[in-house]
Amino acid sequence: MARGLVVAGLLALVALPAAPAAAGQADAPAALASELNDVRAQRGLAPLESAPTLLASAGRYARALARAGRFGHTGISPRNGFRHVGEALAMHRGSQPAPHRTLRSLLRSRPHRALLLSSHFNRVGLGHASGRVGGVSSTIWVVHLGAR
Repeated sequence: MARGLVVAGLLALVALPAAPAAAGQADAPAALASELNDVRAQRGLAPLESAPTLLASAGRYARALARAGRFGHTGISPRNGFRHVGEALAMHRGSQPAPHRTLRSLLRSRPHRALLLSSHFNRVGLGHASGRVGGVSSTIWVVHLGAR
């Protein structure tokens, strides 16, 4: 009986795909952006378009926070060509990006919801990184918004 369980367990492990975790990490910003634009559309707002400079700055800042093991705003730097810029940060436990969970959390916060659903912004860049914050495995998300 125990031998049959071990074989079944090994077969289950072999049948599980290995690549989706990596693909999920890479697709997470696009998934969060898409879901955010769905929420904006439900409220009659224009979609946010991806901006390479905001994408780069959000990813860079998320990685810097994760490497330093801290979480907080220091000011958004990518002003190039933007009249207005904004930043939202989110953090949750674990190393998986969890875009749906992250957006839900951001939208529950009045200041973050106001920023993400502002009609003043028309561009977005999202980045995430995993690290240890306060000794806890965490994922940090950075949302950089811009208006041209």
